[in-house]
Amino acid sequence: MQNSYNSMKLRVVALILGLFVDAYGNSLTIMSNNGNGVWTAVAVEFNQLFGISVAWTLFIFGMINIVLNQFLIHRLDWWRIISGIIYMVFFSSFIDLFNRINITLGITKVNYGVSLLISLVGIGLIGIAISIYQRANILMHPNDDTTNILRFKYFKGSAIRAQFADLGVIAVIIMICSIALRSIDAIGIITVVGFFVLGPIIQLADRLVWPNLKHNFSQNDDI
Repeated sequence: MQNSYNSMKLRVVALILGLFVDAYGNSLTIMSNNGNGVWTAVAVEFNQLFGISVAWTLFIFGMINIVLNQFLIHRLDWWRIISGIIYMVFFSSFIDLFNRINITLGITKVNYGVSLLISLVGIGLIGIAISIYQRANILMHPNDDTTNILRFKYFKGSAIRAQFADLGVIAVIIMICSIALRSIDAIGIITVVGFFVLGPIIQLADRLVWPNLKHNFSQNDDI
C-alpha cells in the first residue's frame, strides 16, 4: 500500500476538523428530530427491546465493528483497536457538547420545514466529515473504518458500494427490531436519506472538499 501523501501536521488538523464536523452534523440530525441516523436508530430500537441504553448500545456496536475490522484485514492490528476506542470517547463527548449548544440556539423549537433543512445539512456535514478523517487516516470511528476497509480492500475504491454493504446489515437489524416492536418510531426521513446519500456524499467530498488532502495509507495498511 502507498505511503502517506500528506504531512502528519496536516493530517492531524484534518482529523480534528473532521471530528468536530462529524459530531456537529450528528447533533443537528438528533436535535432536529426527523429520524435517527441508521446507527442511532438501531440503538434506539435495542433500547426499546432490551432496555439497554442508547449510549451503551452504540458503544457495543462500535466494539463489534472493531472486532469485525480485524477479520476484514486478516490480522490483529492493535492501533486500530485502540484508536477506534479513543475516537468513540471523544465523539460521544463532542456530540453531548453540541447538543447542549444547539438546544440553547433553539434548534428544537423551529418549524418542520426548517428542522428538515437542518437535518439535511447535518447529513451533508456527516458525509463531508467522514471523507476528511478517512483521508487523514489517524483515528476514525470503528464503523467508518469498516467502510474504509470494505471500500479499498473489497470494492475497488467505491465509497457508495462500501456504505451500502455496511449499512445494509444494520438496516436488516432495524427491520427485524421494528417487526418485533411493531413500531418504526426510530426510523424517519433522515434515516432513509442517510442510508442512500452518505456514500455518494463521501465520494463527492473526496474530490471537492480539501482536494489536496489525499487518502493516506501507511506501509502496514492492508486496505
